[in-house]
Amino acid sequence: MSKTTQIPQTVFTLDELVSYCGYKKNYIYQLIHKRKIPAHKPPLGRKLFFLKAEIDNWLLARKLETIEEIQKAITTKNLNQ
Repeated sequence: MSKTTQIPQTVFTLDELVSYCGYKKNYIYQLIHKRKIPAHKPPLGRKLFFLKAEIDNWLLARKLETIEEIQKAITTKNLNQ
């Protein structure tokens, strides 16, 4: 019996990216056109590719602070004045 190990995927096609992040294909095309999402295109091709690490960083780039984090920042700022 052969045991298959799953290799983590590091490169996504457009369709795989749609499944991974949940955005619609049309919205991803808009982001690509506006250069708001990291994408790669081979020199001799039309197909787009996306690096998982870059997509993960892009998805997590704008963290919303919790109320506790905001209150802590205010307290720290007030103590430093």
